[in-house]
Amino acid sequence: MEDTAMGEVSDERWEQTRWVCTEFLEPATAAAVARDEPERFRRAVLDVERALAQAKQDGDFTPLHARYSGVMTFFSGRGQLALEDLRRCANVSLDALHACAGDVSAQARWGGMTTRILETYGDALSLRIEWRPLYEILAKYLAGEFDAYNGAIPTAVHVAVVSRLAHKARRHFSAEAPSEIWHLLKPKIRALENADCFEGLGMLHLLMPCSRVSEVNHTSTNENDTEKNDWCGWFEEWVTMAGWMPTNRFWQAAWFAIFAQLAKHDVGDVLNWDARANELRSTCLWFMEVPVGGGEGACPFGRRTSSRAAYLFSRSVNDSEQRCKYAAKYLAYRLPSERDVEKDADAAESAIRAVEALVDVVENYAHPSNAGRWTNTLAQFLTHAVKYFRKRVAAADAAEARDENGAGRNVSKKKPTSFARARFAAAMRRLVDKGMYNKVASLRFAAASSARDLAYIEPASILPLVMSRFAQAVDHGTATHQLTSALSVLTFAMRPMVSAPRETFFSEAFADAGVPDVGQFLAFVMETTLPGIDANDPSKTLGVIRLYVAVVSNLAVLADPGDPANAAADEAFPFQWSDWIDAALGRFFVFFENVDPASAGKIDGADKHRGGAGGDGGASYLMGSSSMYSPLVRLVFARMSPSLRERAVKRVANFVLTSTHSGLTHEVGQMVMAAATQAPEETYAFLTKPLLESLAAEVEDVASLAAERARQSLEGDASVGHAPSVVSPTKEAKLRWQTGLLGAALHYGGPKVVALAPEIRAVLRALFALCAEAKSLRLGEMAAHVSSLLCGALTGTYVVDLFAADEQRRPGDDGGSENARSFAYSFPAKWSVSKVVYARDGRTPVAGATHAPRPFAWRAPAQEDLNVAREMAEEFVHAPCDVLLAAFGEGGDPSTTPKEKTRALLASIGGATSGFRLRMADFEPERDPETNANEDSENASSEAKRTEVRCVLGVQDVAPPPIALETRARAARALAATLAAAAADDTETIGLALSVAEDILAPCNRDYRGCKAALRTWRADASALTTPPFGDDPPGLKTRPRWLLGEYAFLRFLWRASQAAYHRGGPNSRPSKHPADGALMAQVRRLTMHKYASVRAHARALVEQRAKRFPAATVDLVAAARDALAAAPGDEDRCVAACALLKCTPSVNRMRSEAAHFRATSEALLRSSHHDAEKAQTAVNEVFLSMAIRFSRGARGVGSGAYAASRRTHLDATRDALYSLMAPPPAEQAASGDVPAVGASLHWSYALMANAFLLFLAHPESLANNPEHIARFTGYLAACVLGPTKALRLPATCALLMVSRYEGFEAHGVPTLRRALQAEGALGKALTNAGLCHHIGSEAVGGGGRQTSRADALLQAAESLYGAGADMSGAPWPRDKGGAVDQASHNEGSSHFIVACARLFKLFARVAPETVASTLEKPLTSAASAVGDRGARVAAAEAAAELQRRAAEAQQGVLGPASPIPTECVLLKNMFRAEEETEDEWWLDIAEDVQEECAQFGEVKHAFVDRESEGFVYLKFSDVAGAKKAKDALHGRWFAGRTVAAEFQFTAVYDRHFDV
Repeated sequence: MEDTAMGEVSDERWEQTRWVCTEFLEPATAAAVARDEPERFRRAVLDVERALAQAKQDGDFTPLHARYSGVMTFFSGRGQLALEDLRRCANVSLDALHACAGDVSAQARWGGMTTRILETYGDALSLRIEWRPLYEILAKYLAGEFDAYNGAIPTAVHVAVVSRLAHKARRHFSAEAPSEIWHLLKPKIRALENADCFEGLGMLHLLMPCSRVSEVNHTSTNENDTEKNDWCGWFEEWVTMAGWMPTNRFWQAAWFAIFAQLAKHDVGDVLNWDARANELRSTCLWFMEVPVGGGEGACPFGRRTSSRAAYLFSRSVNDSEQRCKYAAKYLAYRLPSERDVEKDADAAESAIRAVEALVDVVENYAHPSNAGRWTNTLAQFLTHAVKYFRKRVAAADAAEARDENGAGRNVSKKKPTSFARARFAAAMRRLVDKGMYNKVASLRFAAASSARDLAYIEPASILPLVMSRFAQAVDHGTATHQLTSALSVLTFAMRPMVSAPRETFFSEAFADAGVPDVGQFLAFVMETTLPGIDANDPSKTLGVIRLYVAVVSNLAVLADPGDPANAAADEAFPFQWSDWIDAALGRFFVFFENVDPASAGKIDGADKHRGGAGGDGGASYLMGSSSMYSPLVRLVFARMSPSLRERAVKRVANFVLTSTHSGLTHEVGQMVMAAATQAPEETYAFLTKPLLESLAAEVEDVASLAAERARQSLEGDASVGHAPSVVSPTKEAKLRWQTGLLGAALHYGGPKVVALAPEIRAVLRALFALCAEAKSLRLGEMAAHVSSLLCGALTGTYVVDLFAADEQRRPGDDGGSENARSFAYSFPAKWSVSKVVYARDGRTPVAGATHAPRPFAWRAPAQEDLNVAREMAEEFVHAPCDVLLAAFGEGGDPSTTPKEKTRALLASIGGATSGFRLRMADFEPERDPETNANEDSENASSEAKRTEVRCVLGVQDVAPPPIALETRARAARALAATLAAAAADDTETIGLALSVAEDILAPCNRDYRGCKAALRTWRADASALTTPPFGDDPPGLKTRPRWLLGEYAFLRFLWRASQAAYHRGGPNSRPSKHPADGALMAQVRRLTMHKYASVRAHARALVEQRAKRFPAATVDLVAAARDALAAAPGDEDRCVAACALLKCTPSVNRMRSEAAHFRATSEALLRSSHHDAEKAQTAVNEVFLSMAIRFSRGARGVGSGAYAASRRTHLDATRDALYSLMAPPPAEQAASGDVPAVGASLHWSYALMANAFLLFLAHPESLANNPEHIARFTGYLAACVLGPTKALRLPATCALLMVSRYEGFEAHGVPTLRRALQAEGALGKALTNAGLCHHIGSEAVGGGGRQTSRADALLQAAESLYGAGADMSGAPWPRDKGGAVDQASHNEGSSHFIVACARLFKLFARVAPETVASTLEKPLTSAASAVGDRGARVAAAEAAAELQRRAAEAQQGVLGPASPIPTECVLLKNMFRAEEETEDEWWLDIAEDVQEECAQFGEVKHAFVDRESEGFVYLKFSDVAGAKKAKDALHGRWFAGRTVAAEFQFTAVYDRHFDV
């Protein structure tokens, strides 16, 4: 990205977007976000710029990467960020991507940031991005030009991110980019003889900015527009080229992706679509792959796609979903508009008939019982066809509404005609009808979502089908699957149904379908579906609940006919809601009495588009992630008429007080919470207070029993030891029921809860006491649950009117009149936008202002709440902590606190602290001194000091936490003392203490995880309750129910708090130095080495969380694991524990940037062989595999400062230690059997690991142009290739091929390798070893499969995980037409041809041609004819194939055969001998001499000297005449004692190969 281009861009399209989830946060937080967050973002971007500049100087990119996550929070925060800062951030992130060349993980990270900016802010950001650097990164991958090892995971992520970035950046390329891209890629695409054609086409699809076709102006007088970008000519050429491989999926899909993009953006009808329409429509049908004769429909023959191209572009063109997506897009955007009809009515009619014809064919195969891949293809086609149809109509409507000055003239003119809309909707309706009852979930979901979109555009076409199918499904009550599907479709179509004009339902289409008016139909729906709430039918129950949510979300108030506030609904939908609410509550109560609690983990079966049932804490599927039960009950209580609430609350209270269903406390608790939040007065009187009194009585009863049991024990009653527990199962179930529901009733806090606080505290006090006295930890857990909810309610901030409808004033109401408080509700209820768009000035609304929701009412804790909270902290945190410290602290007496009492005290502390969490002041992290220095220079004012932290704002930035730091510190000290004193076998106490420690050490984690889970559920809920961006009211914006927007705002509020806490301290910060934090963390780290796995796992999770939050502390946090691994004697548990900690993600990631950590970890692993138990060795191997998969090298060091020096010191020391362990023999003795093998002193698995670590260190930074290192490493690799250790051969082969591409290899590596090959029998040994690399079963027994042992896993790590025949060994091979051995890796079941082995012999022939010519023939002949040894024969074939290719290249050159006719390109042969040249950069001198000599024949545009050839020099002249003169003059000429040969070369091949 170039700053010089910034002056050329225009900001005219920039618009400010204000998100409801940010604007309507808690008022004080929202004000702080608006005031401070833009400045925070600006300073964060400047900080990244400084860090990048410093990294370029000293080579240490770690401080730069530490700033990434903080900056990313601003994009998720959806604040008001300035245009200039966003542009600057995009620039610096792209600059960082290119600066981190060689570090694929870092490039993926910064490329992801650039992509996020482009996706969020789009082309309105007006950037200028250079396309060539992105092309070069991807081209390097396709060419296999890797110079260091990278694991499979970072490589895959890197490729995916950069390709997506290139795709998203297309709109920001320069005006000349289309022409430049086409001219670069055209020769590659035309090269059908090799794999370049696929790679070039994939690049064209990825990079070509097809949106630029909309900029072509027929009336322009500037001829340069057409000369630069000849879209019309290109289109004709592209359609022709698409027909060159009609049976190759990749070829067809990539071209069609381009055509679909052009169809979308060609709003000016620049291209001649009609002339090529039949070809394109036929391809659309071919993409559907209709199954014929039981087959899946795929073409069984055709040209194979190159593996790298197929992998790189698989996400965009190479799967069936993408193919049918492009077909749908083309068909939708080529529907005729009025302009098309005026131009050619027959062609317009043909376009819509093509859609109908395709549906005719597809419909014949779309049977409900069909399944398989084709059904998913159909689902994708239906989804995308309707989606793009809706987007096209919506774009045209929005253009008409927003572009009053004619700026959207072309877009609006592309609106499909009314007849095209009707006929397209009718065609899609047929597919919806087929998909509604299909047994494949994806097609059912496609039918439901498509029905919704079509119902907005053509309601008279789709709604009769939806309504009639539902009525039929109800009539067939035994067909549950039909009713479930009909419920799903009706749920999606509910909003367009109630929004449609009343007269729509009196049309002929509705009369023919026999469906009633919408009001009558809704009444029928609500009454007939109540029996669907069935404990034994999850899918039907959840479907009914979702339908009810959709209905109630469209009603502002649930009132019986005659209620004045419900006048609008009475007219359209009169309904007796009081009866329905009674019946619905009754159905749910019956459900609770009959549901099997064991069904919690079962799949709900309810249209899997909302996910499966999950464990959200409930015992039934009502609390699964696919259930909308919770929003339903809260909606009903919020929107029922006030006159109905008391009756409903009494019914719930009666059920709660007279029942006991301890396994359903979460389900019933949702009803209790809904009642308490929406009707607090009634709930307090009829439910909460009676429930608390009942609970107190039960607790008193248990206390009496416990006291009696204690008295008997003191009196020596022998029967006490055999008596049952004081708390019987029945009593325990009753207490769990009551405590669970009491906690739900305390949800929002408030005056009523404050009034009950003394009684609640008394109950909690008694329960915690009984936990110890009755030795029942479950009593402590119940009390902790109530305590947590009470503390959270007292200190939390909530939206109190979340489920209330938007209120609208009655017409004629005056704000100052007596009538001002009376409201009328519309029908359907108002839905609101999630964002409002303003013009660049930030004051002029562009879209959505009139559809913004009413601001949410937030309840912040009052002083009375905080006073009670502090009393809770004092009694249930401070007091128990003091007891624990007195018992287990320094000088304490542990005998005073038995383990039962200890657990009760821990439960008390845990309950309160889990409720406080982020509302309790946290330990202040230690900030990075460098960051502090940078900030101190800027923070000259208090305004600047307020914006120090480089992340989003949270509520703690607005108001200090209500609970003081001393509470957290005291809890930490008590937990540390308890863990230190706990017996090693007391896992229950240790586990409980560690659970409490999580909220002390990582208070933000619980909120963050909860937010993520809730956001997933929110998105599922929103799928059926979102109006797509359609029409002009509002133009181009989605609308949703206000309660959904409020939920999202609340979740973002919690997310902000968690992120502000997580990033507190800034980049490169370290854990707090507070003594209490350090003491507790020290005990947690100690427990990571505990002998019990459950304790280790819990403690390790806390350490890993700390390492993720503070990456700079990772090395210190895992230091104990390294020490434990190396410590003697061997211990299985200690080894397993240490390995589990070392393989965590922060530890592996830190190895990229911290050479000392890599050195220490590798040394610890290699010194762990004394842990010889099987589990211990398996754990060691898992660490190695994790490193192999996830390891990647950091950016190439460019500095000379302390960081670079330290890095080199550690890497050199590691390398020396590994060489010492492996002890390779001299190169010339490598093939001899008389010397020890490489790594002979180690077990083969440890030799494999040591070899891998050496390969990890192979990098141009440390080897290239370093004579000693490159010679030593070449000798080591040669010894591995020629040695007897099988596990080392293939990795060493790949590494040797990679090193051969380094600068300095010719001078320092070749002599070493030549000496090794000249040893007696070396080449025969290499050929034999290559044969043993092939895992081919014995021919005599039919080639049985391989064993899957631990040893086999390690061998696969050596052969597959780090580049066997793939990334390290070079470009894919062979690359000719029809190549069937273009394999990315060696996997059994694929081709047995190993690219690396073949290319190895090419390297041998280049390094030692005389030796190869004189000694390889005999072993090659023997191996090729070996009977019963297929591996040897394959190895011989590999060697022969590459040697033949080299021989052919020696005769033909790298460009292949000569051209039979004169061209501009000439090849001169026998111009030099590389082995005779001694000058530095001698090839440049030869190129200069030849150019000067040939200038007499014509202008020489390009010259290239092939140093690895037999004296080949390639020339390109400006014209054929000059080339012909040179060829005639030089062919046969005597030059430097050699006869020169000259021949012509194909121009297209020359240009493609040399990129000219």
